[in-house]
Amino acid sequence: GTASVTVANPGGSTSNALTFTVSPAALTITTSSPLPDGVVGIAYSQTLSATGGQPPYSWSIVAGSLPAGLELAPSTGVLSGTPSAAGTINFTVGVSDGAQPTPQTATKAFSLAVAAGAPVLTSLNPSTLTAGGPAFTLTVDGTNFVSNSTVRWNGSNRTTTFVSPSQLTAAIPASDI
Repeated sequence: GTASVTVANPGGSTSNALTFTVSPAALTITTSSPLPDGVVGIAYSQTLSATGGQPPYSWSIVAGSLPAGLELAPSTGVLSGTPSAAGTINFTVGVSDGAQPTPQTATKAFSLAVAAGAPVLTSLNPSTLTAGGPAFTLTVDGTNFVSNSTVRWNGSNRTTTFVSPSQLTAAIPASDI
């Protein structure tokens, strides 16, 4: 902004006016990184913040990309959506202010970890056997399985093979049947 500066003497005479310019403080993104963790399938929302410059601010992704399922609102700086994939994502956010004719800009690198949701079981194959039978391979179908998921039989970990995010197999010894 600006201020008009004049000097007045007793008796009413006043000087010419000069303009004093007040420049906005440097634009800075103040949100900390890493951002709070997200979970696949659960709604996520985090508001990015900045200080300095001259509002309104305009937000964007300037390097990398957001986790799948999330988006950044340009006018509010709200990062929101429902993450659809697990992993740690690194990206850079930019913000520009409303100063004219030359807006200020700032950037900051962020990291956001998205955890897999809790596994959900939908079926077992086989789902029944006769007591005293031989060892067998149990196929477990469901969702949100990750490469190091472990099938537990009555609370005990069993040797598990990751087939896909929706299927695991586990070796069940004869002693468990």
